[in-house]
Amino acid sequence: MSLAKKAVRPWLAAVLWIVAIAQGAAAEAPANPAAWGVYAEVAGKTWKGEQGAVAWAWEADGTLRQSDAGSTSVIRLGEQPGQLVQESGALYTYDGYVAADGSVLWLRRGPFKTPMRLSLRDGRVVAESVKIDDARQVVKVTGTRTYGPLAQTASAPVSTERSVVVPPPAASLPADVMTAGTVAARSPTATSAPPSASPPPAPKSGPRTLSEADLARLRERMQSDKARRAQALSQEQAAAEQLRQQMEQMATVEEEAWEDEEPSAPAPNLAEVFLTTLGNEMAKNQAEREAQDAFIQDIQRQQAAAAQRREREEQRRRAEAERARQTQYAQAPSPAAPAVPDAAAQARQAQAAARDRELAAQAAAERQRLQQVRAQQQTAAPTTGSSGTASATAAVKPLRFILTIGLLNKPGDTVNPTCYSNVITRPGPPGWGAPGFLPQGSGEQARAAVYALKDAFIARCRASGREITSDGNFNYVWNQTSSDEQTLQGVRPRFREDVSVSL
Repeated sequence: MSLAKKAVRPWLAAVLWIVAIAQGAAAEAPANPAAWGVYAEVAGKTWKGEQGAVAWAWEADGTLRQSDAGSTSVIRLGEQPGQLVQESGALYTYDGYVAADGSVLWLRRGPFKTPMRLSLRDGRVVAESVKIDDARQVVKVTGTRTYGPLAQTASAPVSTERSVVVPPPAASLPADVMTAGTVAARSPTATSAPPSASPPPAPKSGPRTLSEADLARLRERMQSDKARRAQALSQEQAAAEQLRQQMEQMATVEEEAWEDEEPSAPAPNLAEVFLTTLGNEMAKNQAEREAQDAFIQDIQRQQAAAAQRREREEQRRRAEAERARQTQYAQAPSPAAPAVPDAAAQARQAQAAARDRELAAQAAAERQRLQQVRAQQQTAAPTTGSSGTASATAAVKPLRFILTIGLLNKPGDTVNPTCYSNVITRPGPPGWGAPGFLPQGSGEQARAAVYALKDAFIARCRASGREITSDGNFNYVWNQTSSDEQTLQGVRPRFREDVSVSL
């Protein structure tokens, strides 16, 4: 071994000892409670709670490492006095605020703050989930966890300031005067009590030669250290992945809890806005459906009324036929009195039954004939020469119609009201009221006459004090055929909520 290596050995040992003394002195220096709050008292110990243990230990760079249930985070001083920052890799970041009593209020960065307060009470660490106001004042405690001291936490000696004071270079000191007293006197950080460890012994005058066994043990130790570091790194990565999954689950739970809680500051609730808009659209659609249902019900009432009128007319015709038959029987000459009165009565009954069958056959034949006529009218072409000429030259009836439109309900109404006009009469177009199809253009003329009064009719209906349901609910009934004339006679207000206007 050369003379340079012989000189380096004592110099290197002195430098290492100087650094050890500086770090030991810094580790013994207490942390500033005004800057670190409760962490100045809880650091260096392991605290045991119902849900596991948590420990805080100082790092060499002046930060504080927090270990909790397999997860690790780093706490450092913030940019402003009394502020702390807690980071756990890329998972989350918390901002801490040191209170006058030493407690620290943590707020997570992002939309979900999840405030938490850490304090020291009666020698126990108290972690509380809280709710705060706009001034970061605690207004409610929602959960509490406590931890008791367990043991001292083994951690590397660190400095609680922002930087570590490095001693002057050892190259400026003579190698033969580097003793423990000299080093302690020249170190700027040796301001506290002397460390408990004794100074290293003076270096030997002769060099030491490592044997092959020493080199083998050194290589084996280096390999084992490398394997142990790789295993520790793998475990830390697995713990980080597990922590990331736990944080994602916690974020999901926090989002659900946030939805149930009332936010401290007013903010637009997108879900409420969406539900309000959806409710308005549903109410609008419901009103339109109710208006359509009211219109359909009104048409059904009109059709039922027309069917009732037709049934009453049929009953009236049957009654007249029965009265005529009875009158005919009364006017018939009385036959000679038979020897047996019962035989005469049976003869009259048989004759009456035969007449009834004859009338029924005639009625069936008439109905069949009418059905055939209707079928021929439906299949006949509207532009047939002779029929078209007959329709065009037939007697024209006046155009008579009634306008209707649905109205909105009012409190106390029992039905959906309808506005009716009076029976309006206008000159009929060519072929109006004649059997068969209308000539080309006659229907358009009739609809033009009806729609010419639409705006005036709607204005009269609104003047009654009720609003119409929709412009699309406007309807009319006219007398194009004889059956339409009968339907027209039955269209009128039927309930107290209905409105009648005159044009």
